[in-house]
Amino acid sequence: MELRAEVERRLGDPFDRQAFHDFILAQGLLPPSLLAKAVMEGFVAPRITDDQPDKG
Repeated sequence: MELRAEVERRLGDPFDRQAFHDFILAQGLLPPSLLAKAVMEGFVAPRITDDQPDKG
């Protein structure tokens, strides 16, 4: 839950719950630290635009 809260905080209103959960499931079994890294690099980073600065 902490990971999802962090992603929601970083993305704000554009957060897509279904896309987030689909991404998590697509990663398979990963240790928490690797899952967090995959989410930040593969899910969050592409969704942060120049006009939406990182809130963290």
